[in-house]
Amino acid sequence: METVRDMQAAIAQQHKQQQHNKKVHPQQIPLDPFFLSNMIRYSLLLLLLLLSAPGQAVPAKEAVYKPGEIPNQPVRINKENFDAMLQDKTNPLWLLKFYAPWCGHCKRLAPVLTKVAQQTEGQMAIGKIDCTSTGAPLCKQYDVKGYPTLMFALDGEVQDFPYGRSAEELVAFSKKMNTLTVDVVASQQDADQYARTQTSNGIVFVAYDPASSAAADIPAKLNTSPFLQSYATVARKEQAFAHFLLLEPSLLESEEGLRVDPAAFGDFPSSSFVCRREVGVPTRCRPADADLRAWVRANNIPTVNDLGPTNFYSIGHKGRPLVIGVYHPEVELASGKDPETDIKEKLLEFAISNHPLAADYYFGYMNGHKWTSFLEQFNVMGGPQVFVLDVPTKMYWQDEKLGYDLDIAGLLEAKASGAVPGLSARRKGVDGIKDMVADWVENNLMAASVITLVFLLVLYVSLAYWASSEDVPVSAEEALLAAEQEAKEEAAAQLQEEESKKDK
Repeated sequence: METVRDMQAAIAQQHKQQQHNKKVHPQQIPLDPFFLSNMIRYSLLLLLLLLSAPGQAVPAKEAVYKPGEIPNQPVRINKENFDAMLQDKTNPLWLLKFYAPWCGHCKRLAPVLTKVAQQTEGQMAIGKIDCTSTGAPLCKQYDVKGYPTLMFALDGEVQDFPYGRSAEELVAFSKKMNTLTVDVVASQQDADQYARTQTSNGIVFVAYDPASSAAADIPAKLNTSPFLQSYATVARKEQAFAHFLLLEPSLLESEEGLRVDPAAFGDFPSSSFVCRREVGVPTRCRPADADLRAWVRANNIPTVNDLGPTNFYSIGHKGRPLVIGVYHPEVELASGKDPETDIKEKLLEFAISNHPLAADYYFGYMNGHKWTSFLEQFNVMGGPQVFVLDVPTKMYWQDEKLGYDLDIAGLLEAKASGAVPGLSARRKGVDGIKDMVADWVENNLMAASVITLVFLLVLYVSLAYWASSEDVPVSAEEALLAAEQEAKEEAAAQLQEEESKKDK
């Protein structure tokens, strides 16, 4: 028995030493495999619902486009019926909404489009293209980057939508696109008055053909010659963006004699031509040819623009770099002029000059105080100052001396020769990383949303697993008692074994 007691004491001492030398491993609650599988299943279901749920009840019967029918409500367009829609002579004008069912702005726009569809029935049809479903190939084809995106199709050609999204603006667009594409004027004064009162950018395009018919019907006049037919075709295609006039030869004579300044309209009146008229800017003319539409697009921009959120992106992506003049409204100039007026005049003076580089750029100005944060990435502080920016590549050219001297010609010549190198507008360090992430998210909104949801799902599963296997706390006293109990059980087992041997 002494041996047994010694053995018990030795075992107990051994367990005490083990508890002293190492931390007792806590017990774990076994993880229920059904709990984990159900948790993953429900999490995946939640992810699918977040990606696809429209957030509102789906109409029991959604209108689907049928060729030849005139819809009075938005109809679904997909890859299968898109080509038929473009070729539909019954509905030559379409307003197209590219959307995602979960998009909040898309949902708010839906009742507006329903209302507009009723008001423009027979004049403009409205189609909706789901970028998360059967319309996805179309959204990729037309480089849709955000929801909702509005475009329009006219005579089978899809173009960017240039107006706002209110019901009034959409109805006004429909009315404009259903009026005559060309108006008749009797003089350059009439053309200037039209530019002031009927346009948003102060620009009109005026055609003249000495062979124009004296017919009262404008379409008949435009059908007089191949030149006017070409002009009418361009006017139709660009009707949403520009304004087109016809200088009528039969109306040019008056009691005061010829009411058109020949110098303002090129080789007048012996040849046909198209001119760009902008109030306060010399007129530019050219004969009609195959490049007329491209010329109209390139010149349907004011000579000097007040740059801001509504026009910066569109002008910057017209194919030419921007010469930007920056002014500060609180800076007092030695000339006594208003800073904004002064920078506009300097930009205009160069833009209408005969400098060979002037035609390669667009010109605009910005309030340096209002747009401080934006301008800092181009190393532009305050004003007055000028610099060059290529919007698509985010490259800029800036020289401290030439810029602050407002030497536009010197800056452009230095840029052309390479004396002033191009710099990247992307900021360095943490700000640069932020810019990269922001650009990627902006251009890959759907992918960013999916990645975020997957990350949240993984985090949720990990936390749930950790919570299910949380350690059960064990005190030192409980551990010691457990060790002593284990020692007693082992000693009792050995004692029983020895007694069994004695009995044998």
